Amino acid sequence: MNKILELRNRIYKEKKVVGLNGESLELNSAIDPNEGNAILDILKRNPDFFRTIEIGCAFGLSSLFICEGINGRLGSKHTIIDPFQMTSWKGVGIHNLKNAGIENFNLIEKASEIALPQLLEQKESFDFALIDGWHTFDHTLVDFFYLEKLIRPGGIIGIDDIHLPGINKVVRYLLNYPNLELIESVPNYTSRKRKFRDNILNNFFGLIKIILPKKYYYKVLSDKIIKSDKILGLYSSMVFFRKIDNDKRGWNWFEPF
Repeated sequence: MNKILELRNRIYKEKKVVGLNGESLELNSAIDPNEGNAILDILKRNPDFFRTIEIGCAFGLSSLFICEGINGRLGSKHTIIDPFQMTSWKGVGIHNLKNAGIENFNLIEKASEIALPQLLEQKESFDFALIDGWHTFDHTLVDFFYLEKLIRPGGIIGIDDIHLPGINKVVRYLLNYPNLELIESVPNYTSRKRKFRDNILNNFFGLIKIILPKKYYYKVLSDKIIKSDKILGLYSSMVFFRKIDNDKRGWNWFEPF
């Protein structure tokens, strides 16, 4: 078992993490293992991905999955934007990366709305990005706005916690982008019974979507079925978009969402 895998398995099992000062903390914020494995699988399926970036590190579980995915690739580097890593998160994420023997990462301790434009001005480019920062509609949209420009064509952007209303709305908007392709979603099922029930609801709302005009489906029903949307994947917790081309929308482009 490799060192990265061993460390994250232990963290998930013990539900404990350790900060740079040696303080032991409860694991109260982390991506689900299914989400992490989805990220890892995407990176393994794309061997030409070697420059990655994420918004939000917290206790570093997502960073461990990402760094494992690009581990051993020539020139690989992971960029982390987290203004609270050394304060609110006690340096746990960085501590975990170092304990796993990972050195090819760069921590930017600035707010993403400041750091991302600076990276764009420096003409940086990435293959994979994960958005898991401030979970409001506007902040998530700003993060995506800049990351879409920083990700090269063919690259992938993941968005976490899409069950939250603000983030779900952002994803609905992005589904209209002509240069983006929704390639994968990670369902968040807690039981077989719930999965059976959700599949029935999924088919029902899928039928409604076919019958109703798009603008009515989203504007009239979206608040009621925010967690039952066939496009996003029922009760999805994370989605991945592939950037298939550079953004060529006109100055007045808009599609209802």
